[in-house]
Amino acid sequence: MGDTAYTPNNTFYEYDKMNAWTVVLDWANGPLVKQAKNEIYREYDRLVFERPALTGKERLFIDAKTFFPVKLDYEEFSSVWGQRHIEILYNIRQTTENTSVSTASFRLEDGAYGLRHSWQERTF
Repeated sequence: MGDTAYTPNNTFYEYDKMNAWTVVLDWANGPLVKQAKNEIYREYDRLVFERPALTGKERLFIDAKTFFPVKLDYEEFSSVWGQRHIEILYNIRQTTENTSVSTASFRLEDGAYGLRHSWQERTF
C-alpha cells in the first residue's frame, strides 16, 4: 500500500470542492494563486484569492478575522445548461477544544440551490 497522504496537484482536475479543507489544501501551495481585491460578502470584508481554471477563474473568499473559507466562486460549462455561475458556500462551524470544522456546504447553480453536503458526528 502506498502513501495515502493528500498531495496538491498543479494540473486541472476536479477535487472535492464541497469539502472546505480539501479546497484549502489544494489552494495552499498553488503557484498560480494570487490575492485579488478584497470584497464585501455577506456584510463582511473577505480576502479574495484567484487562480486560473478550465473555464475562466476560480475565486476563493476567506474570512478576514478567522481565515476560514467562506465561498468558492467559478464558472462551469454544461452541454445541457450552457455556462453556469457556481458558488460553493461553506457554513456552520463545529468547534472543539483544538479544531473548528466546516460541517455543511451548499452548491448554488446560477443562484439556485443545487447540492448540499453535511457532516455529523458519528459514535461507534
